[in-house]
Amino acid sequence: MNLSLLETPLRVLVIEDDREDYLLTRELLADAPGAACLTEWRSTLQEGLTALMSGQFHACFTDHRIGADTGIELLEMARSHACEVPIVMLTGQREPAVEEMALKAGAADYLIKGTVDGAALLRSVRFSIARQRVLQAAAADKQRLAALGAAVGRALTQPGTVAEVLQPCAEALARSLPIELAQIHVFHPKRGELRMTASAGTLSDDPPQHSLAAIDFVQGGAFLSCPASEDHRLGDTAWFTLRSIRCAVTYPLNLNEHLLGVITLYSREALSNAVVSELGSVAPGIGSYLARLSLEAQVRRAQQLDCVGKMAAGLAHEFKNNLMVIRTHVDQMLPECAARPEVMERLQAINAVTSSATRLAQQLMLFSRPQGLEPRPLDLNDTLRSMRPIIQGALDQRVCMSFQCEAKQPVVEADQGLLHQVIINLAVNARDAMPEGGRLFIRTDNVDIDSAKAATNPDAVVGRFVRIQVTDTGSGMTPETLARVFEPFFTTKEPGKGNGLGLATVFNIIREHHGWIEVGSEVGKGTTFRIYLPESTKPLPVTASNETEQPPLGSPAKPASGKAQRVLIVEDEPVLRMAAEQALEQANYRVFGASSGQEAIKVWEDQDGAIDLLLTDLSMPEGMSGVQLAEQLVRRKPGLKVILTSGYAAEMVDHNLRAQDTLFIQKPYSLSALPESVGRCLGI
Repeated sequence: MNLSLLETPLRVLVIEDDREDYLLTRELLADAPGAACLTEWRSTLQEGLTALMSGQFHACFTDHRIGADTGIELLEMARSHACEVPIVMLTGQREPAVEEMALKAGAADYLIKGTVDGAALLRSVRFSIARQRVLQAAAADKQRLAALGAAVGRALTQPGTVAEVLQPCAEALARSLPIELAQIHVFHPKRGELRMTASAGTLSDDPPQHSLAAIDFVQGGAFLSCPASEDHRLGDTAWFTLRSIRCAVTYPLNLNEHLLGVITLYSREALSNAVVSELGSVAPGIGSYLARLSLEAQVRRAQQLDCVGKMAAGLAHEFKNNLMVIRTHVDQMLPECAARPEVMERLQAINAVTSSATRLAQQLMLFSRPQGLEPRPLDLNDTLRSMRPIIQGALDQRVCMSFQCEAKQPVVEADQGLLHQVIINLAVNARDAMPEGGRLFIRTDNVDIDSAKAATNPDAVVGRFVRIQVTDTGSGMTPETLARVFEPFFTTKEPGKGNGLGLATVFNIIREHHGWIEVGSEVGKGTTFRIYLPESTKPLPVTASNETEQPPLGSPAKPASGKAQRVLIVEDEPVLRMAAEQALEQANYRVFGASSGQEAIKVWEDQDGAIDLLLTDLSMPEGMSGVQLAEQLVRRKPGLKVILTSGYAAEMVDHNLRAQDTLFIQKPYSLSALPESVGRCLGI
């Protein structure tokens, strides 16, 4: 029988082997003030059990003794048959042991005949029915929540797009909870917005026409808004009024204080915090699903960047070797063709193209990883002011530039050369976005990033930062372009006008500086890049580098002459090795050549270690690198001078070698400058 309502008259079953006792019970109930009771009598356990299971009764009284049977047996049998009718034991005398067994067996109450009146009996019946109703409701809620959890669990384990997975979750919420609409919004960090991804319920075809602001949901837990129309975070007051929506439940989905999404429920009925708790039983599972997707996307991106970076570094290294060959031949031809202007002009053109190719190779290196990163405390305000003429030179005359260096604590730890590259790159991008002219604003300031702000960007962290903002009034970007702006080799420029590495390199450089970059753009209104670098309290030191700066291609070097010092050149590229040997021999050095580390060891031993300087490439065949060769020979002869060369950058050089006895030359280098570098290392 449905016990959701206390109906009148109440139908009460009395299981009693003594007819007189039954009649007395019936009379007491009939005389009790309140609801009328219709009683029926069964004199045996089996008859009583059959009547109980018929579903016709609201409550039951049973004696402890039912002929040869007992009320305890009736209780146990009723429970085994999942009987939902509350049973009160009404017996002739109080027996504590029997009372304990009866209550354990499921009795709703234990009363003694002759000590209770009709009102007490009726009160016991009502209490038992109310208690049973609560138990039934709890069981139904448990079953409903179990079904909700199972439905959401199944959906989250199915393959498919995010929308295909989350839609069944929204449908399960709308089906299981007293609501008109369930929505699941997913946070897209690149755009900084919450996007409605799944929607279900009677109002799913007529949802609120507003976007949730991510910043409103990055802190705190779930909350109940009642009335919903007064919660500014939900917006669209008119929709709530027109659709008679009274309450809303909002459940932010966060991972380590980073926003992943938001679940929102809307109802025309008054909701309680119980709905918040029920939503809380499944929301963490949905949050875990979104967290897994976010982490998988980060891993995929890291793997892709690592793969492309390694490929780019390898290509750039080989590219630089080829450029070195070209440069070698040009350097050798320049003195021979000095009297032939038409040939010199062509050689200069080759030099110009080689310089351009060298810069591209270096950009590939920086994309793969900002090599040679040597952060030092820098005053960002002073650094940007000093760059103003350089930036202005890169801009169109129709672009007006404005500086606002407002950072009160402008010191950061950064590689000045790489920071220059970042700013120039952003300025050039701004120029290209304003072909008809416009305005470029470069501004610095200090910002405190709290957990709320950090939660809206997976790259952001809490702390104090110096921010650089580069804003243009150009054409802006579409949302599709904005989402891919930092992807390597992605470009919207015409063929030949961009390689798609600029912003990808900027992204990597800023990340290597323990910062991050954000971008906002709107078509027709321009673009703003925001760079965040950790604020530093270190003093501004004066530092020096022992990397050798090479003159421009084809430029004359300062004359240098050796004094028959013995130089061992190790280079696996024959053309480069022979050209270097020739350049040093002409400068009065005694030169020995080797194509690998093993061959160099043999030359060393043949000369009994009488070598003054080792000039070696970092990457060589036969398993021994230039660093390993240098370490081995320096151990044999402490004080041996070493020059390392590579298409890679100086960061690959072991710090133990980068001392006063060691120089690094970046390929491609000028042959005409090589004797000077050797002389510098030897101290002559």
